[in-house]
Amino acid sequence: MVFPWGEYFPDRLINLGSNRYVIRPSLGLLHRRGPWEFEVTTSLSFYQDNDAYYPGASVLERDPLWFLQVHVTRELPRGQWLTLSGGYSYDGELFLNGQSLDYTERTSFLSLGWGMALTRQQSIRVACVRADTQVALPAARPTRSAAEMERSAPIAARALRETRDRPGGRPTRPCAGHRSWDKTHVACS
Repeated sequence: MVFPWGEYFPDRLINLGSNRYVIRPSLGLLHRRGPWEFEVTTSLSFYQDNDAYYPGASVLERDPLWFLQVHVTRELPRGQWLTLSGGYSYDGELFLNGQSLDYTERTSFLSLGWGMALTRQQSIRVACVRADTQVALPAARPTRSAAEMERSAPIAARALRETRDRPGGRPTRPCAGHRSWDKTHVACS
């Protein structure tokens, strides 16, 4: 169980606390065969509604998050081991004041690690982790024109104009801190 500890201010978008409880039951299986160890763990997180979400009078709801992880460990001589781990999570939809935000998230990871016992209570572990997060967002808003951009972000609009009007598609001057032109780079402030 996760408690809603940490400062929470409903009028701020970013907070240390989440203003909601999370209940996370999990189930794990472990099988050991000689120097090999196989483990499978799954969990499901249930979120309480945050009834004081930004800007203070909104209600944020979240569907449960499901997580599955698998570990294979091989013991080696002299207190060492190798481990291969993988996992997948599926995050349910978010709702703000009962309206779906059309936001879902899926994350997968793969990890290869080596470890060594230093003492009976301490060990060292080195791992290489690859993670991939796929986020499904609502349909993107239509592209804004240069005039609309200039009203909301003058620097970006100027850079867009300079890029469009300059032969070769480059800005008229490089940004501070950049030594050479980069065709994919538009401008820095």
